[in-house]
Amino acid sequence: MRLAPGLPRLAAGGAAALLGGCSASASLAAASPGVTQVSAEVAATAFAVAGVPFPAEAAALRTGEDELLLLLYGSGSCPAVPTAVRGDGDQVLIDLEDGADDGRPCTDDLAASAWRVPLPGSLDGDPVQVVIDGRETPLPVSEPVDR
Repeated sequence: MRLAPGLPRLAAGGAAALLGGCSASASLAAASPGVTQVSAEVAATAFAVAGVPFPAEAAALRTGEDELLLLLYGSGSCPAVPTAVRGDGDQVLIDLEDGADDGRPCTDDLAASAWRVPLPGSLDGDPVQVVIDGRETPLPVSEPVDR
């Protein structure tokens, strides 16, 4: 489904504008090309601008014609990193790597991490689901809400 003209497009544009230039300073080297980390605060604002409640579990939000905002939960000091992004039909398949690969200790907490993920060119149409690490339950892709 394409973004409808009018307010939903403005909401998506607003979310994309919020994400532009707000990459975290510590983008991890293992991230897939084009994937950048953003702060959880920026992610919360993007969800709010899009009219989508901030989720309490992993989620994906369409922020523009060519990217998603991926929200994950895990260790705050060693967040999982999207290392591969590819399309399969209307699904975006994302592989994750544990953020603790450099030998440093990780906190045993539950913190949000957010990633700007470019949509792969191999998609057939618009993305409907995101499959993380081959999990059986895919995430739906939220679209900005028409208010």
